[in-house]
Amino acid sequence: MKSTHIDKLALGVALLALGATIWQANAQIKHDHVSVEPRITSYFSNNGNKNQWGIYAFNNGMGNAFVESLEVYVDGKPVQDHQYGKFFSAVTELGLNPLCFLIGGPRPNDAFQVGSEERLIEANPKAPKECALNNLLLQTYARERVDYELVFKSIYGERFKYRYSKNSQVPI
Repeated sequence: MKSTHIDKLALGVALLALGATIWQANAQIKHDHVSVEPRITSYFSNNGNKNQWGIYAFNNGMGNAFVESLEVYVDGKPVQDHQYGKFFSAVTELGLNPLCFLIGGPRPNDAFQVGSEERLIEANPKAPKECALNNLLLQTYARERVDYELVFKSIYGERFKYRYSKNSQVPI
C-alpha cells in the first residue's frame, strides 16, 4: 500500500513536470517569434546632417519585413499605381513637381532589412532652386495629406499592418 502512494505521487510530479515543459516550450516558441518581429516606423525627416528632407521608413525591429502590399493615399483617397510607383502618383496628385524629388517605395516581395532606412519621397539635392517651395510643401503635406498602409510579414509568416498617419503597427 505504501508503494501505491509513492507511485501516485511520482506520477503527479511527472505530470506537473510534463505540463511545465509544455508551457515552457510554448513560451519559447512565442519568444522566438517576437524576437525576430519586424517593427516599421515612418517619419518626415529634415536632417541636414544626413542630407535628408522627405518621408522615410525604418525597420527598427529584430527581423526582416517582407512586403505583401502597399497602398498610398492622398487626402484619404488611394492613388493609382504608376510605373515609377505609388509614391510618384502621390507626388503628382499633390500638385508637386516629381523632378524635384527622388522617389522610392517598396514593391511586393521586397524586404526591409533590419536597421534599414528606406527613402519613400526625398527632396532631390541636385534639383534647381525652383524646387524649394515644393520641398516646403512636401513637409506640410506629409503631415496633413499623405498617408500609406504597408502590409508585411515576418520570417515566420506572421502578418502586420503599418499605418503612417497613426505611426502604428498591428498584427493581422
